[in-house]
Amino acid sequence: MTMPKRLSGFRLGLEANRNVSVAHFHLAAALARLGELDQARAAAQAGLAFDPTFTIRRFRTIHMGDDPAFLAGRKRIYEGLRLAGLPE
Repeated sequence: MTMPKRLSGFRLGLEANRNVSVAHFHLAAALARLGELDQARAAAQAGLAFDPTFTIRRFRTIHMGDDPAFLAGRKRIYEGLRLAGLPE
């Protein structure tokens, strides 16, 4: 999978451990927001192989803070996950 250079952090994380589904989902969201939909869907499918019960709704229930900047970033992730074709 060829990725834009700005996604190197995601690439390094996946090289360290490809078995972490959430890393694939974050990569999928970022790729989708960059318009790389084929690659985003491939990353989403790779994540679903490790966590076939993943849903955006369940992901949203993980509360990690209430800082407005953090919440805005999470909103962008949710949008990316939808664009990547992950189940609601």
